[in-house]
Amino acid sequence: MSSLGIVLLLIIFIFIVDYPNIFIPVILVIGGILFIKSTRAYNQLTDKEKKTIKAKDRVWRKYNEIKSMINFPIETHIVHYIKGDSNILKGSLHMWVQDKNLCFFPFIASIDGANSISMDIEKNIFLLQIAIDDIEYYSIKSDKFTVLVYAVKGEKHFMFFTKRDYVVFENLLPGKAYSYLDKKNY
Repeated sequence: MSSLGIVLLLIIFIFIVDYPNIFIPVILVIGGILFIKSTRAYNQLTDKEKKTIKAKDRVWRKYNEIKSMINFPIETHIVHYIKGDSNILKGSLHMWVQDKNLCFFPFIASIDGANSISMDIEKNIFLLQIAIDDIEYYSIKSDKFTVLVYAVKGEKHFMFFTKRDYVVFENLLPGKAYSYLDKKNY
């Protein structure tokens, strides 16, 4: 404690000794108010923690329920979804090709990494299937992202992944890479 703090405590102590009828009730009232405020703040914090734990439990139940219904192939690839038109959970996703569909499902680390489990996160956990025929192309955009462009009912959609995920797309969808020469011949 600084010397100024010690001096202030001594002055308060002197006033308490000289005027106990005034300062003792004031100190008790201030102490009571601080105690009540700290108790309320603690209760609000524990309520928030309880809600977060319940939300995490709900998310994990839904995740495990959906995951148990999916027939994962032996080999899936992990890609990192950054942003886009899809409502799937952002972060690490399993990616594989099955039955002429490009499939995405949140990787377990995506759920663990979600700092704040919101009530909406449950709607972001699902199996996303994009028909390979609906995929227009994938390419590297501005040397930062791998972008996947696909159409659903004639409407274009975009999904952005990290640049390093381009190699995974090349392995799974070799015929869908964007080529300037192919587009020029149209």
